[in-house]
Amino acid sequence: MSQHRMRRCVMCRQSDLKDGLLRFVLKDEQVVWDREMKMEGRGAYLHPRSECWMKFCEKDRWKHAFRRSFSGDGLLELQRQIEREVF
Repeated sequence: MSQHRMRRCVMCRQSDLKDGLLRFVLKDEQVVWDREMKMEGRGAYLHPRSECWMKFCEKDRWKHAFRRSFSGDGLLELQRQIEREVF
């Protein structure tokens, strides 16, 4: 089995190697950046490109990506962290 797994960016819908994407999971009703890509639970993948990230934040696609409703608390802080460390 190949170690190079493909995943789809939830914003632009383009497939890419898993290692080339950022992974997020929903943990205790908060979106968490899964840097090691090893956390349990449903993951949402996103290209580390500002256009994907900004559209994702603007369109509130978190709820759709995780297929459930949640409060969204902490998303602003997560957005700041990603913008500091990735872009």
